[in-house]
Amino acid sequence: MVEREALEGALETARSDARTAAEAVEAARGEADAAEAKRGEAEAALAEAQKAAQEAAKEAEAAADKIDIEENRDLLNSLARRLRRMRQTNKELRGSNQQLRDAMKAGLSDAALVNQALEAEVQSLQGLREADLAEMNAINAALRPLLVQSATDKTAEGGA
Repeated sequence: MVEREALEGALETARSDARTAAEAVEAARGEADAAEAKRGEAEAALAEAQKAAQEAAKEAEAAADKIDIEENRDLLNSLARRLRRMRQTNKELRGSNQQLRDAMKAGLSDAALVNQALEAEVQSLQGLREADLAEMNAINAALRPLLVQSATDKTAEGGA
């Protein structure tokens, strides 16, 4: 009789542990699904930010020929806003990718999804690099007339 009670107690404990483990697995799956959804949102925002950065780069290159300091200030401010948004998007993408990698370590995610997330992260880093180059071009475009003017002034002073 005592053995039976002990076995029933052990069985009930095992059932309780199994329910707890099943709940934990379900919660982890939910977190993995949420991370995957966030990754999708981040990728969409990243694509938009990359497009905006490319447009800003084109605008900066076009502005290099027509230099007006006030217009360049507006261009630089616009570019800075776009870069901040893109960097925030990249930060969110890295966070969701980390959650996806954690889910993968726990055995709750597909390796192909993790690979896609990492590819998206690499693309976002490439987009950031392009945006940084565009920002440098815009700054160069804004400084170029000032440097030319300074050189012209020095030449005029030296020749006088």
